[in-house]
Amino acid sequence: MDDITVQRVPPGPVLDALRTYHWLPARWGSVHPVLLEAALDLADGDPRRLRVDDDGSVAVLNRPVEPENQV
Repeated sequence: MDDITVQRVPPGPVLDALRTYHWLPARWGSVHPVLLEAALDLADGDPRRLRVDDDGSVAVLNRPVEPENQV
């Protein structure tokens, strides 16, 4: 699990999602900020609909999943 105190959450949609849902997907820090913002836009701002894969790609799911690794 990533330690939120070590990574700086960029302002904008990512920080808004963290404030609203108190959760970001595991490995969110390995994704380029513009890609993460675009994925959040497609997911209607809901980070629970995002899945970050090991290669840094982001999948937008049709429905929210129960968070496994909270940040």
